[in-house]
Amino acid sequence: MFPLDLYKLILLVSFFQQQCQMIVYFARFFIIRLNYFRSWTNFWMLGMAYAFFLWSLFVTYCLSYQINRVRIYFFRRKRLLSNDNDDNYDLIPGTTNLFHRLDCVVRIPFITEMIPLKHIIATTLFSVVNLYFVLFVCPYEPAPYNIAIMDRRATFTGMVDLSIVFFFAQRNSFLPKISGLTYEELLPFHRIIARIGFLNFVPHLVYRVWYAYQENHSIYEGFFKDKDYTTGTIATAGYVVMFLTSFEYIRRNHFEIFYYSHIIFLILAVVYTCLHFPSCLAFYVPAMVLWVADRAMRTYQSWIAKTKIVKIEQVAPPTETQEGIVRILFESKILKNFRPGQYVFAAMVMNGRKLWEYANWHPFTISETFQVNETKDDESSSTQVLDESSKLLLSRHPSYESLAKDTDSVSTAAIRYRRRYYDTFKNKRVMASIYIKALGTKTRDLLDATGKKTITEKDLKVFVDGLYGPQLQYQDFSVLALFATGIGVAPAMAIIQDVVERRARGIRTVATNHIHLIWAIRYTDEIDPFITMYTHWVKQIETAILPVHLFVSVFITRMESGYHNIEEFEQFKVVYGKRPDVSVEMMNIKKTYPPSQQVWAHVCGSTSFTRTVINEAVHHKYEVHQEVFEF
Repeated sequence: MFPLDLYKLILLVSFFQQQCQMIVYFARFFIIRLNYFRSWTNFWMLGMAYAFFLWSLFVTYCLSYQINRVRIYFFRRKRLLSNDNDDNYDLIPGTTNLFHRLDCVVRIPFITEMIPLKHIIATTLFSVVNLYFVLFVCPYEPAPYNIAIMDRRATFTGMVDLSIVFFFAQRNSFLPKISGLTYEELLPFHRIIARIGFLNFVPHLVYRVWYAYQENHSIYEGFFKDKDYTTGTIATAGYVVMFLTSFEYIRRNHFEIFYYSHIIFLILAVVYTCLHFPSCLAFYVPAMVLWVADRAMRTYQSWIAKTKIVKIEQVAPPTETQEGIVRILFESKILKNFRPGQYVFAAMVMNGRKLWEYANWHPFTISETFQVNETKDDESSSTQVLDESSKLLLSRHPSYESLAKDTDSVSTAAIRYRRRYYDTFKNKRVMASIYIKALGTKTRDLLDATGKKTITEKDLKVFVDGLYGPQLQYQDFSVLALFATGIGVAPAMAIIQDVVERRARGIRTVATNHIHLIWAIRYTDEIDPFITMYTHWVKQIETAILPVHLFVSVFITRMESGYHNIEEFEQFKVVYGKRPDVSVEMMNIKKTYPPSQQVWAHVCGSTSFTRTVINEAVHHKYEVHQEVFEF
């Protein structure tokens, strides 16, 4: 295997070397072949000053984040060295009320369904800073407010803005590691700064078109007067298309149109912007280099690091009351670094002749992971996952260790037991499951194919890009309050599973000992796909080394009465014909524990439900995190 791996490494290095040579050639072509770089102009100095100012602010934020991480480390260390009871010890001091209130979210009609107040304030301040730099920083002394000067000053500030947004849209970037802001958390800033930058271009566009039109009274001359006008017009057209296809309606309902328009017209706009004004290279090339590196990393993760489908099954058939759910169990090396709350982008190819399926990427939350032993004979050790409704968890197995070594034919439930002993495995095979609800055309086709047995694990090709998302710090809070609707319970299940299993093994770095899950669904049959997972939690809690208490409230909104087997567990309560009152639920949780114990809240569901949970969490002084899939 070593020569083969070395050969792949050589090919990868050669590929990156060719990419670097192309970038260098591209830069030399523009810098050397064109007449001048114009680095002495007033516009250049303004742009550089503005860029240094913004990056200095970001570096300051990153330093404060890293200092806070050090502070948290010492708090954790203090907790481990103390003999305090877990129930009376909270790790992280709460934020001040003033800043915490800014986490409230509001709806802006025709703009966004949900935006925090702190983002509105940040957008306002950022706009003021833009205007201040255009008007007052590095003024052009001979004519400081001449329209022919001001339009280009605004353009250079906009160009700096657009160069920064490259960094905020990269999945494999150093920014999340140094700032603590994940890819999906940086995307709102990507959209906000991009729109402000585009607005900075408007004065230049309007004035130059009007100026050329006044000379010959020709609309054509206003856009294509000479080479500079032609390249500028083409670049502007690329920006306009990107702007129009980035509205929320397009992103939500026609994601592929938004995504590929962004990539194609981005390249067009950047190339013709640099042809229009060579100074743009200094701002765009560093961002473009990192963007290309990000694309190369994503290509490696999704196409070279192979994903193996272990099991695909229809865990909930479509009925009159629900759309149906498909579960996919897959194996990948990237899963070894998984943390609850993270997700992957996946492309599922059911028909290899439909090439567009290879370009159809969507995010999926990982609900649980499995770690099993790896033997030399990969064929004999391949895990065969049987029916999810296996009764293995309901009986007491004579030997967990023998179960952990047996890799011939086991159920998903058995793999869960194996995971309890994964610390003894030197070579681990890691698998994960994702649950997909049939809400769109592609997912309905997948559900039908699995139900009719017309597609098997060998027929379905899945390409996975990840892992992405936050490394949630819920383990620092003694109480968790998790809110979910429908299939949005998947990230909450990953969090509960992680806490329960680590407390069961006696890991004291997890301070959480009380977990509340409030889950709203329409009908009881939506519980069935996850029944063995719930059983696994109960068994783990019963044998846990460190105490952990679980309280699950399931609200059945479209059934006035009924019964489900899950009600036999004392940790589960089923409420029929009612939606959860988020305010009441949070108040009850708050009354249960002393004020010294902080509550960490998590929400994943519809926009209106998420908005309510966030605002109520802020009102009750909870730390809150929302699951974001608005790309």
